[in-house]
Amino acid sequence: MKHLRRSFKFIIPLMSIILVLAAFSIVRADETETTVVNDLAELQTAVENGGQISLGADITLDNHLFLREDTVLDLNGHTLNTAAKTLVIYSNSTIQDASVDPKGQITGSANYLIQIGSSSTKAEVTIKSGNILATRYSISVVSGSKLTVKGGKITGTIVNRSELVLDDGLVESSSYGIYNYTNSKLTVNGGTIRTTGESNAIHLYGNCSATINGGKIEALTISEGKKSCGITAFHDTEVTINGGMISASSFALAGNGANDPSESNYGANAKFIVNGGIIISTDNAAIYAPQADGETVISGGTIAGSSCGIEIRAGNLTITGGTITGNMESFDVDPNHNGYTTVGSAVSIKQHTTRQPINVNISGGVFYGYVPFSESNPQENPEEDIEKINYDISGGVFHSTGDYSVSVEDMYNGLFISGGKFTHYVTNYVKDGYGEKIENDPVRPEPNMKAVYKWHSVVKEESDHGDCDITVNKTTFDDGTTKEYEPVDYNGGDMYSRYMDKIDIYPKADTGYEVDKISVTDAEGNEVTLIKEGDDLYYFAPDSDTTISVSFKPKSYTISWQMDDGSTIDTTDVLYGTIPSHDDPVKDPEEYYSYTFSNWSPDIKAVTGPATYKAVFTATAIPHYKFTQGSGSEYTKETAGELLFTVKCDPLDTDTFKNFTGLEIDGKPVDPADYSVKSGSIRISLKSSCLDNLTNGKHSLKAVFKDGDTVATFVIKSAATPTPTSTAKPTAKPTAAPAVSIKLDKNESYLICGKTLKITASIKNTTTKISWKSSNTAVAVVDGNGKVTAKKAGATTITATVSGKSASCKLTVLYKDVTDHSKFWFKPVNYLTAKGTINGYDNGTVFEPAKHEKCTRAQMVTFIWRLKGKPEPKNKTCKFSDVKKTDYFYKACIWGNENHIVEGYKDGTFGPKIICARKHAVTFLWRLAGKPAPKSSSCKFKDVKKSDYFYNPVLWATEKKILAGYSDSTFRPNNDCLRRQMATFLYKFDIYT
Repeated sequence: MKHLRRSFKFIIPLMSIILVLAAFSIVRADETETTVVNDLAELQTAVENGGQISLGADITLDNHLFLREDTVLDLNGHTLNTAAKTLVIYSNSTIQDASVDPKGQITGSANYLIQIGSSSTKAEVTIKSGNILATRYSISVVSGSKLTVKGGKITGTIVNRSELVLDDGLVESSSYGIYNYTNSKLTVNGGTIRTTGESNAIHLYGNCSATINGGKIEALTISEGKKSCGITAFHDTEVTINGGMISASSFALAGNGANDPSESNYGANAKFIVNGGIIISTDNAAIYAPQADGETVISGGTIAGSSCGIEIRAGNLTITGGTITGNMESFDVDPNHNGYTTVGSAVSIKQHTTRQPINVNISGGVFYGYVPFSESNPQENPEEDIEKINYDISGGVFHSTGDYSVSVEDMYNGLFISGGKFTHYVTNYVKDGYGEKIENDPVRPEPNMKAVYKWHSVVKEESDHGDCDITVNKTTFDDGTTKEYEPVDYNGGDMYSRYMDKIDIYPKADTGYEVDKISVTDAEGNEVTLIKEGDDLYYFAPDSDTTISVSFKPKSYTISWQMDDGSTIDTTDVLYGTIPSHDDPVKDPEEYYSYTFSNWSPDIKAVTGPATYKAVFTATAIPHYKFTQGSGSEYTKETAGELLFTVKCDPLDTDTFKNFTGLEIDGKPVDPADYSVKSGSIRISLKSSCLDNLTNGKHSLKAVFKDGDTVATFVIKSAATPTPTSTAKPTAKPTAAPAVSIKLDKNESYLICGKTLKITASIKNTTTKISWKSSNTAVAVVDGNGKVTAKKAGATTITATVSGKSASCKLTVLYKDVTDHSKFWFKPVNYLTAKGTINGYDNGTVFEPAKHEKCTRAQMVTFIWRLKGKPEPKNKTCKFSDVKKTDYFYKACIWGNENHIVEGYKDGTFGPKIICARKHAVTFLWRLAGKPAPKSSSCKFKDVKKSDYFYNPVLWATEKKILAGYSDSTFRPNNDCLRRQMATFLYKFDIYT
């Protein structure tokens, strides 16, 4: 026990260390970094170390590329062009395309695009996704290596000299899909192997094996009398079928003949084992049995051929189960170059000239045919070769759709039948009484079998705003010509098809529309898989009528909204046929004019394509009245004279005379009888009747207009009265020093961040040096010569002082990207920046209205808090779980919640990164104002209802001129609130409330 305790004392710490190291290794594995390569040099460097490599651009090889270290090569939507070279893999590696829309591919013109392993190096490679696109051979698997295909598409023949596993994906070639060399192994668990030419989907050269557990093997070419085979086997080859589906226009499974078992030819010593699956031929026998000591063993599955189910000329055939069908609805024996061909049988024993033994043993299974079992003169010299023939039927069910269940030559006398069930007895050459006679099946079943020889309709559903064209089995020949099935009216369909026919779909959208969704369903409503390759869209017909449905949707076009100077206000994406709309733009007033939005030009119409609308404004003159004559004049009483004044107005298009309303002297109205007025520039004549009644001294004269006024001064004095002359006594008086004055060349100015401005000071009566000062050095600094440098957006005052006298210039520093006075957010953004409400980005030098376009909830509550002067919240902690002390909006959020401006969500979060909608923004401002009751009871916006929680906020904000809405009388409450819109709301709130 002591030794055991000591052992545990040692083992427990050791296990802890092992667990820690294991956990560390797992963490490190999860943290594998991806190397992104953008050119050939980077790729060559990356593969030296292996690991996770991702293409960042299309790359073309100029030499063979070797993967010697374990590598995951991610095509990432790009192309690796091997050109005339090869990607050689000497390691355990993976090829994939992890992009969202996997279009990545490996292409090239070399004999092989990819070589896996070598005579001295073994490699295991997995292809998960992506496209391997070769013109002839795609991949070579060298002896000792292994390729597993789990997805993607491979075009061109895979040459397998070792081990190949297909779990999923597509292997397609106009030649062989897969070519298995000697001593190789093939396993198919899923996916599709297809030949599109007059060839074989799988070709087994000899002394190799293939196991089919699932998936599809397709060889359905029918072109100019040419056909293709599913699987063909050379000598000493074993093929096991456990599941999946093999379909071909010629033999689905073939082991061809050989004159002698020693010859290295098709089928010599080959073995077929069928335990399950579906094996179909559309225009021939489903299985052409191996010969020259070949062996075929059937224990299950469904086997169906158009001429016969199984054709055997020599070798051994054992059937213990399964369903075997010959679909020809007649029985015939036709001469051919090999002797005779019999059609219409489930099992057909046919004449051959090889004089090889034939052994057929049937103990189970279900057989359908015009004559389910037939034999026609199998040997050249039957009397001499009788010992080579052995038939034994001891079980099975034989359903005949014709006159006989069994048909044989007369020499055998039916003695080989010891059991089984037959709908008819055998031919009249065989005596009755062998086997059990049963009633014929009233319905010929087709369990799990695709009726590839039947025609089905292809129907297009009518669709709005477009249509589609359909072609069935369109074939392109070497000379460039094409051929396809001719459209016919079959069972109400637009086209017709057979099982596994390729049906191409070409959607055609009406003007302004594009494809929304395309779907294909069979007669039972099940969806049929659509295949998209580049611009090609197609599907392979199931054993059913199919319906094609195509829906279309309006295209979206970009509408540009511009000011009258051509500068862009905004861009919006609008659907075809929809009438676009936009907020009425605001144009800042100029010195002599204010502007009111009038309309958009051209007139807004339903969208048919990209369009540009320019704002049209109505200009209203802002009159500037000024006395240009008479100000400062003098009048001497009792001279019966007049004082003449002239008033001019800019701009000149103002109707000055029409707007004139009267005169005031020293604030009191002047009787119109005491002056006269002439039109044009206002010419005023003050009469002596008025002037003589005024006191001596300086007086003001105001000319009053409907839209403004201006003031002049004049002096009244009495006529001179002579007085006695006296001799003045000189007195000594001190001489006054001249007054110091200072004046700047600018009283107000704008300056862009990073720029400089020179302010010039003019001084009188002093030589003292001027001192300069900025009231906000964070915004701008000034040197001793009056040179101002703008640092960040905001407001400051530049003051020059000399000898106790000062002059100032108010300076507004603008963001680098907010300099256009025509933008509606120009004034609001600069106003709020000067107040410290908005700080901008990049140390306050840019506002970034495009990059940081949308206003978040965190920004909104911070803007409001700053606008109110950054009040200190009462609480020190925030109740929202997603707001931290380190967040810039921490205090703003606490204060906003304390004052019921922001309430948060039911789950206890604030949602700081959530984009603030327009309805949220106006509600926040309404709460900030104290939730005042609006004066009106109805809302002008048609998309705001009384039941909306933001109804009162919208009414209040509209009354306060904070909201203007859109020209189509909508508020659009759910639209995102942009930062520049938010700035405008806050600006108007601060001015109008």
